[in-house]
This record gives sequence, C-alpha cells and structure tokens, in this order.
Amino acid sequence: MQIGAYTYALISISLLLNSAHGALPMYLDLVGPQFIISLRQCLADEWYEALEYHYLALFDMIVYGMKTGWNLQRSDEQVKAAEQIRASRSGRGKAKS
Repeated sequence: MQIGAYTYALISISLLLNSAHGALPMYLDLVGPQFIISLRQCLADEWYEALEYHYLALFDMIVYGMKTGWNLQRSDEQVKAAEQIRASRSGRGKAKS
C-alpha cells in the first residue's frame, strides 16, 4: 500500500469520527497514536521515524480543525437555542398583554 493511500485512510477516519459517530473532542487525541501503531505494523521495513513525526503532525492539524469545528458548531447551537428561548418568551409576553 502506498503512503498516499494511508493519507486517504487517515482523512477518511477523521471524517468518520467527526461526522458519523459524533466523537467527543476529548477522545480525538487518542486516534493519532493508535493509527500510527497500525501504520507502523503495516509498513514494517518501510517505516522510518520521520514518517511518524509527519503523520503525528498531520493528525495534530486534523484534530485541531475538528475541535475548532466542534466548538463552532456548539456555539452556533447555543446561539440558536438562546434565540428560540427569547422568541418563545417574547411570544408569551405578547399573548398575556
């Protein structure tokens, strides 16, 4: 298997974790090292330390983006919930008048 295929698998795994399973941000940091262990076993003689360093750096960037997106999504959901609460309160106040 070529390195490009591993990178594709890495991105697929990150998308799967984030969207399909709704992985919590606190667990995302655990995926990179586990992926590296699997990758190291698959590549055996072709594995070298610089490759590990670069894959871990890639995972750090992916995890950062996923955590940032998760936080933005949560803040957007909180804003929408607050707007709904305000709208329902203003609707009740008008009905009583």
